[in-house]
Amino acid sequence: MNHLTTPLLLPATTLVGIGSDSQALTAKLELEVYAAEGATQQVCIVVTPPAPLHFAASTEEDLEDAKTLITDVVHSLQSAVTKFREQGVARGSIAVLLPSKAVLGEASSVLPGLVGGAVLSLCRTIAIELKKDSVSLNTVLHGDFSVAECAAIASLLHVFRCNPALTGQEIYTADGPNLGRIKP
Repeated sequence: MNHLTTPLLLPATTLVGIGSDSQALTAKLELEVYAAEGATQQVCIVVTPPAPLHFAASTEEDLEDAKTLITDVVHSLQSAVTKFREQGVARGSIAVLLPSKAVLGEASSVLPGLVGGAVLSLCRTIAIELKKDSVSLNTVLHGDFSVAECAAIASLLHVFRCNPALTGQEIYTADGPNLGRIKP
């Protein structure tokens, strides 16, 4: 008798939302929301940074919320790797989705930049460590999740899942002519 946690019944890719409700994105990517423990081959972690806020207006509570988001990402990464090991997955894949605007920087947007930059740097560093465990970790920097962009993200998830040597990459699916850090 199959149990709900039997790998045959779990999807190859599961989505973990951090910072907001990810139901709409889950439907667009044709994924199902599970905890990282539900993954059989790949975990897709969608990080939604805090709302834009002027630096001078940020409070101690705002900084604690940003710290909590970053901590949640770390725990989701740890949970995914642990589950891959427990299930005996030969090759695991983790994809972290971040808004490109948060990572590239926007005026009056210190907290999203703080979270985006920290998560991006964390992923680059952890990808090196996880490679020895046959787990790839890549980051997708997205825009507004248009239909075309969601198709591109879904394709990337498939590529990451099927090509474990591809790790530590930052790939932009966001539209826009001005990729690059803003200048003050």
